Amino acid sequence: MNRSLAVLLVLLVAAPLPALAAGETWRRPESFAPAEGPAEVRVVGDEVPEVRELSRRQRRKGGEAPIVVVDVVDDSARPAPGTAVRIGLKIGGDRAFWEGATDRAGRFVFRPEGIPGVKRVDVDVAWDGATKGLGVDLEPERDGSWDLEKPRYRNTAASDWEGDCGNLFEMGQEPGRVHLRVTRPSTLLACRRVEYGLDRKSDALAQLDDIGGRDVNEGDKNFFGPDDEAKMGVEAANHFDQQFERIDDPAITGYVQRLVERIVAASDTPDMPVNLRVVHTDAVNAFATAGGNVYVFTGLIAAAENEAQLAGVLAHEVSHVVARHVTEGASRQMKQQAFALIAGLGLSAAADLNREDTEKAVMASMAGAGLYGMKFGRQAETEADLLGSQYLWKAGWDPEAIANFFAVLERESGPSPPGWLSTHPTHERRIENGIHWARAFLPPRERYLVNTTEFEAVKRRVQQLPPPKKLPPAETEAAGFAPLYSETHVFHDVALREFGSLLGDR
Repeated sequence: MNRSLAVLLVLLVAAPLPALAAGETWRRPESFAPAEGPAEVRVVGDEVPEVRELSRRQRRKGGEAPIVVVDVVDDSARPAPGTAVRIGLKIGGDRAFWEGATDRAGRFVFRPEGIPGVKRVDVDVAWDGATKGLGVDLEPERDGSWDLEKPRYRNTAASDWEGDCGNLFEMGQEPGRVHLRVTRPSTLLACRRVEYGLDRKSDALAQLDDIGGRDVNEGDKNFFGPDDEAKMGVEAANHFDQQFERIDDPAITGYVQRLVERIVAASDTPDMPVNLRVVHTDAVNAFATAGGNVYVFTGLIAAAENEAQLAGVLAHEVSHVVARHVTEGASRQMKQQAFALIAGLGLSAAADLNREDTEKAVMASMAGAGLYGMKFGRQAETEADLLGSQYLWKAGWDPEAIANFFAVLERESGPSPPGWLSTHPTHERRIENGIHWARAFLPPRERYLVNTTEFEAVKRRVQQLPPPKKLPPAETEAAGFAPLYSETHVFHDVALREFGSLLGDR
């Protein structure tokens, strides 16, 4: 072999191997131990308590439990050994379960003998530490055959069964025997239909290959256009720039700017302009306004344990901008408060209330509208968490970093308030969702970036800054506020004035 050919072969072999930059810390996806258990389970009806409890009449209903052969394969149709399998029988009004695991050939066999009155056979498979699971019901027909019903998934052992995974099951049968072939995908997005984040957007958000070309705002009700958002962004920036101490250190701002640009490039609006402000305050926070202004607090940089966590918060805020949550929230609140005004005045007219009682009725309606509006705030936060984890994944960072940062906040600040009385989901729910989404719905990469020496240097630089200037009392709310600054506040004041004018004649 000549020297040139040898060099070419070395280059071809070495080319696919990514280079590790100095000072980078990476995480490989968890490798869960395979399930353990018998690959074949034999059951005799007389030994099953549920069968002994059957009445003669119940025995005539349902079918004789079939032999169930389960073959599990991976995305490439190769046997998937060590997949947990559970067989459940609904016998009369009771249920009985048996568990095992597929053998080296990816097969599990359930052999029942003399089990009558079976109204349903549940077949569940689970893998990756039960972060992924598929299930199907087999229901008996009068001719002795079995129909495959409700193929579905769940993304934790404790979650509800959801979606439609009929495309991942194949069934064949002969008298007394059912043969199931189950495809075990690397991501549950392989199911025909998924409940991923917000139900209304699940189909669009599940198309990971289309990130950068998806319309994540399709179907949203928004009274504001791009020009409105630009004006609101300018107004918001004028407001907040007067309240916060800007950081001009290029080592800090330049680093955060590069993170933001990398996230935007991996988002659904890769050409979106983002105006970054790094501001000096101990508050652990970041927020986005209409028009693409993103404010990052030095307290957040100091609190983050690694670069992926900081990038996760930035991805969350960029997602708010991509999904236009500020103007969507303003649109919803305008609509809700208009209905609340009508409802309050209608109640007043129906009950012939005096001015004082009418004011109470109107404010009660306003309060109800506010609590209802929190639901939409939580939905926006959930969508931003979901999109943010996708953008982290596409950019190469650890997609579980958003959830991990909420774990940091929970350790430092304690449990969050009840989710139903907050514009944000609870920390506990966001931690759970973030980790389970990443493991169940994002195809695993070989490795994820967690930290860099550049982050550590910037964090030390932030920690060495002099104490931040103390904000005036009237401005402290903005340092740890509910972060969406929008026309909503203006409308709220206008609405109250209108209530007063409408009540003036009473």
